[in-house]
Amino acid sequence: MHVGIVGAGISGLYTALLLRREGHEVTIFEAADRVGGRIYTYRFTPQSKNENIYFEAGAMRIPRSSLHSLVFDLIRYLNTHAASEDKIELIPYVLDHENNKSFFQDEKGSLQDTHWAKAAALPAIYHGKSPQGLLGSVVLPWLEILRRDFDAGFEKLLKYDEFSFRLYLRLVVGWPHEVIEFVELFCSQTNQYDLSFTEIILQNLDFDTKDVSWLVFPCRSVLKPRN
Repeated sequence: MHVGIVGAGISGLYTALLLRREGHEVTIFEAADRVGGRIYTYRFTPQSKNENIYFEAGAMRIPRSSLHSLVFDLIRYLNTHAASEDKIELIPYVLDHENNKSFFQDEKGSLQDTHWAKAAALPAIYHGKSPQGLLGSVVLPWLEILRRDFDAGFEKLLKYDEFSFRLYLRLVVGWPHEVIEFVELFCSQTNQYDLSFTEIILQNLDFDTKDVSWLVFPCRSVLKPRN
């Protein structure tokens, strides 16, 4: 059988591999000038011999879960059949570390420090509270609700599905604009709080799940350019 596959992302490539392994002829159609789809690693020009600075512009990490079993099947297949220099190594993904430091108004500290709020001239009621503590006061109660009974908790969560996280913080929690900007600056990334409230809570649930470890590919993407 001759099979056509639209898209040379990782799903299309792996599907083609499985079909060819079973003896089928496969043609992949891809509109872009590169393969890999969402998997894309940008490499900066090294300034020294041992420097390897890169940025994952697409997929960043893999949770070790049954839902991603196909990904690990692919890794095992490639490591069995690839040359030694092309074998894929997996290392733990570090989301946070005590050595992570933040710089704000020429001061160095961590997300747990409680002096930032006063330095940012937030209202006095927020002084003595860390950025991470403020965020946790909103997110953690929802995580507990979802852990107790996910289906029931998700129904409660959907009541705010039309809210962005920013709007939820403003209208439901009652934070003033400057506090929202403060917490987003320290604990997130620019404009991420414009995502839906539901999305932000579920993201936090993903990373706060104790029995799931996350993995990354060190210093290179699964897909690398060929000469």
